[in-house]
Amino acid sequence: MSPFLLELLPFVAVLSAIFVITAVNPILAVLFLIAVFITVSAYLALLGLTFLALSYLIIYVGAIAILFLFVIMMLDIKLAELSSSGEEASKVYPIAFLIGTPFLWTLTGSPLFRGDTLYSWFDQTTLGIAHISDPSALQWTNLFAAFSNIHSLGVCLYTIYPLWLIYAGIILLLAIIGPIILCLDKTSGSTS
Repeated sequence: MSPFLLELLPFVAVLSAIFVITAVNPILAVLFLIAVFITVSAYLALLGLTFLALSYLIIYVGAIAILFLFVIMMLDIKLAELSSSGEEASKVYPIAFLIGTPFLWTLTGSPLFRGDTLYSWFDQTTLGIAHISDPSALQWTNLFAAFSNIHSLGVCLYTIYPLWLIYAGIILLLAIIGPIILCLDKTSGSTS
């Protein structure tokens, strides 16, 4: 496992996500979205989470992103519309900056998102059931040997990675809102 790749892949994923937001051409936006999925999958594979990485590739790249690409290619997008939307695209840059900055800030290891700060928030309420005082100092495989896979996944998601769970929820919310916005009729304001 290369430490350089572990540092590089998250930044490439966040930059690709910013390009998804700022791309004027929707086909390029979907291609950048596929790049986000592939880099995140490679990052998960380097961390040793091969099942999650492969399922991420199959579900997101294999099904959802290709479906987005198919739907966008079925739309009748004229080149005149793409060139006239340059002024509108400049309005998206502040939004992309506001969304991308917290992700990059989290990746740099800022003091607000250090592990001990997050653990102190959740330690007394949730980690007390497993008698865990400092999650980063223990061997997790020994503690979760008696638990089922679903219980272990739930404990990890809700106690160790609650911030990433919230990020995943926001991304899924955007995935729900995005097609609704794409289906809006710009002239009458109703859905088509």
